[in-house]
Amino acid sequence: MRAHGVTNFPDSAGGGIQLNGTGINPQSPVFESARRACSRFAPGAIKPPQATEAQFRAAVRFAECMRTQGFSSFPDPTRVDGPPPPVLIIAQGLFLHVSASFDPNTATAKRAMAACPK
Repeated sequence: MRAHGVTNFPDSAGGGIQLNGTGINPQSPVFESARRACSRFAPGAIKPPQATEAQFRAAVRFAECMRTQGFSSFPDPTRVDGPPPPVLIIAQGLFLHVSASFDPNTATAKRAMAACPK
């Protein structure tokens, strides 16, 4: 994990890893990328829970709404994490493979996201 960008990843203590107090965000893109790259070294690793069908349908409605808000190429969600970013993770097991030009921090994107159901 450290070799893949999570520089302060702790050593295993008795077979487990404690992230509390490390400042590590397990939802960050860097952590997710490192987790994928290192998953083969975690025997018996627990798979994260997957999105429910209701969560998936809600994500589809969100994507449709974003398209009506002016982001015509906004993608539908997928249940698989594909190529490297840009990827927005909208729920555990739901990914939006947005274009490199989409910036969720712009005022326009923030207004659109606020107008769309979550």
